[in-house]
Amino acid sequence: MNLERVSNEEKLNLCRKYYLDVWRSAVGFLFWVIVLTTWITIFQIYRPRWGALGDYLSFTIPLGTP
Repeated sequence: MNLERVSNEEKLNLCRKYYLDVWRSAVGFLFWVIVLTTWITIFQIYRPRWGALGDYLSFTIPLGTP
């Protein structure tokens, strides 16, 4: 797209779209950070109580007693 040929109004609309998409990406990023942090915290705290299910969900099975 050659921006020299585009009118100023279309440039402004394009900038608004990019601006909104950047904000949507930031909101999505924050959402996933909160979700993953919550899951990791809950998993680390309750994994020993979950027994075999906690071990099944683990990528590594720790040696020894929890």
